[in-house]
Amino acid sequence: LFCKAKVIKYLWSNSTWFAIVKIITARIVNPERFCDFILFSCVVLALLSSSCAYKGKEYHVSPTGNDINNGTIRAPFQTISAAARIAKAGDTITVHQGVYREYVNPARGGKSESERIVYRAAPGEHVVIKGSERITTWKDAGNGVWKVELPNSFFKKYNPYRRKIGWVTENWLRGGKWTHCGDVYLNGEAFREKRKAAEVSSEKNSWHTAAYEFNTYIWANFGDLNPNKELTEINVRESIIYPENTPVNYITIRGFTMMHAASPWASPSHYQSGAVGTNGGHHWIVENCAIINAKTNGFSMGIPKKWTAYNEYDFAGQLDYNRVGHHIIRNNIFRRCGQSGIVGNQYNTASYIAGNYIAETSYRREFWGVEPSAIKFHNGVDLVLENNHIAESNNCYGLWIDAGNQNIRVTRNFIGALLFIEANHGPVLVDNNVITGGFTNWVSEAHTMAHNLLVFEKYRHGREDRPVGYYKPHSLETAGVAKISYGDERWYNNIFIKGGLDSSKRQIRIHPQRMLVDGDFQPLAARGCDADYNLFLSGAKKSQLDENSIVSDHKIQYSIQDDGNLTIDLEINLESAGIKCPLITSDFLGFYKVPQQAMENPDGSGIILDHDILGKPRNRDNPGVGPFAGLKHGKNRFRIFSITDKGPQVNK
Repeated sequence: LFCKAKVIKYLWSNSTWFAIVKIITARIVNPERFCDFILFSCVVLALLSSSCAYKGKEYHVSPTGNDINNGTIRAPFQTISAAARIAKAGDTITVHQGVYREYVNPARGGKSESERIVYRAAPGEHVVIKGSERITTWKDAGNGVWKVELPNSFFKKYNPYRRKIGWVTENWLRGGKWTHCGDVYLNGEAFREKRKAAEVSSEKNSWHTAAYEFNTYIWANFGDLNPNKELTEINVRESIIYPENTPVNYITIRGFTMMHAASPWASPSHYQSGAVGTNGGHHWIVENCAIINAKTNGFSMGIPKKWTAYNEYDFAGQLDYNRVGHHIIRNNIFRRCGQSGIVGNQYNTASYIAGNYIAETSYRREFWGVEPSAIKFHNGVDLVLENNHIAESNNCYGLWIDAGNQNIRVTRNFIGALLFIEANHGPVLVDNNVITGGFTNWVSEAHTMAHNLLVFEKYRHGREDRPVGYYKPHSLETAGVAKISYGDERWYNNIFIKGGLDSSKRQIRIHPQRMLVDGDFQPLAARGCDADYNLFLSGAKKSQLDENSIVSDHKIQYSIQDDGNLTIDLEINLESAGIKCPLITSDFLGFYKVPQQAMENPDGSGIILDHDILGKPRNRDNPGVGPFAGLKHGKNRFRIFSITDKGPQVNK
C-alpha cells in the first residue's frame, strides 16, 4: 500500500494527464476505490502512449522535385539535404534515380537500432551523389589548354583550390604538399595537377590552379576535345555525407554511388575527413555503396572536427566504449581514393568491416607520406575485418594496423598488397586469409597468424624503441603504457610459398625523436614466440621453432584471377596431409601478456577456427593447413569473392 501510494503521489503531482483525471473523477469516483482507479488509468494511458508511438515517415527525393514540397512520393523534394534537415529518428529518406550535386549534412541521427535514420537509393534505381560541379564556361587558351575563371563565391564556404592537401595538418605528409584538394575530371577520368602553369601545355589531361582574393583560375589540357561539349567537372565540396555537428548516431546509408569529394590529408592526430564520415557518431551502417575518386579518404570513422590533438602513442581520451564506433561497413566498393578507402582512429572501435572491395588507392601518387593504405587504423578495440577484397592494384599498403589497436581479428580476406602490423600490444588474429602482398611486423607484438595462404618473398620485421598504450579488455579505459617487447608472435597451420619464417630480419630505422635500439637480432624463441604445424613450399623455409612443420621441394602451381570476382587455382600434392594440426581456439592461444587478454570475439566469447575462408566447416580433430578446408591432391579452384549488381558480396 505504501508503494502504491508513492506511485500515485508522483503521478498525481507530475502528470498533466492525471491532473485531468483528478478533475473528472473528483465527483464520480468512490473515494475508497480512488487509488485503484488511478492505477488502472495509468495502465490505460501507457497502452495508449505505446500504441501512438512514432512509426517513422518516408521522405522521397527526385531530380524533378522541389524543396518546397512535403517530400511525399507525389510531391518529392529536389535535394537530399532538404529531407536531411527535417528527418528524425525512425524516418527513411528514399532517393530516386539521378545525379545529385550537393553536400548532405545530417542534422540529427536515430535513437537506436530500431529507430535509425535511413538514407537509401530507391530499390533498383541508380543514384549518384557528387561533390563536383559541371563547368561549361571554359575559354580556349591555345595548344589544347582551356581556362576558366570562377568567383570565389562560387565555392561558398569551402574552396578546394585555395586549400592545399595538408591544410588540416601536414603531420606525416612527406611529398606533394603543394597539391590542392580540388580535381578536374573529363568524362569521369581525373586529371593530374601540375605545380606550374607552363607544365600544363606540355601534358594532356593535366591542370593547374591559382586562387586570389576574389577569383579562382583553373587551366586544363583537354587535347583535341572541347570541354564545354564534354562532361567536365571540378571538385567543389569537401565531403558528400558528413555531419557538421556531433554526435549524429544510428545512421544508415545504402545503395549510393558517391564521387568527387575534395577531402584533405588525414593524420592520426588531427581531424580525419572523408567523402563519407561519422564525425564522431556511433552505430552507422554504410552498405552496398560505391565511393570513387575521393581526394583522400573514402569513409572516415576517425577523429571528429571538434577534437584536440593527443600524444601519438598514448591516447589520452577516455571515451565511452558503447558510444563510439560500432559501425557496420559492408559490401561497398572503394576505388581511386587518394589516401585510404577506410580510415579510423578509436572512433572505429567495435566495428564490423565485411565484403568490401578496395582498389587503386593512391593510384596517382600525387602526394604521399606515412598514412596511405587501403585500410588504416589506430587505437581501435574489438574490430573485425571479414571477407574483404583488397586488390593488388592499390599503390600503397593493403591493411595497416597501426599503433594501439587491441583485440583485432582479420579473417577470410584476400589482401593483395602489404599487410603491415605496427606498434600494437595486441592481440591481433589474422586467420583464414590469402595474402600475396607481403607481411611486415614493425615494432609490434601479440599477433597470431593461423590458417593463411602466404605468398611473399620474405617476412620483414622491424624494431625501434616506442611506448604504446593499451586498454582494459573490451573497453576504451586506458590500462597502461608500455614499450614493445616484440614477443607473443604465433604462427600456426599456415601455408608459405616462396618466403618463410627464416627470412625474418630485424630492420632498424633512424628516427630523430626516438632512441636507436641495439642491432642484434633476437630469434623468435628468445622473444616468447611460437611457430609450428606449417607447410613451406616453393623454397620457403621454416623457423627454428617449427617442429611438426613440413618443408617440401614441391613447387606449387597457383594463379589468381582478379576481375573484381576473385578466383584462385592451386595444384598441390598431399604432403600437407602429413601435418596433424591443432584446432586453434582462444584457450589454445592463451593470454597475451601485456593486455592480459585472450583473443576473443567482441562480446568476450571465445574464438574457434573451425570454419575456413569459404565458411565451410573444418575437421576439428585435424583442421589442416591453409585457408581451405577442402584442399585436395591435384587441382583445386576456389571462388573467394564476388561482385554482383548489389555490390561486393560476402561468401558465406
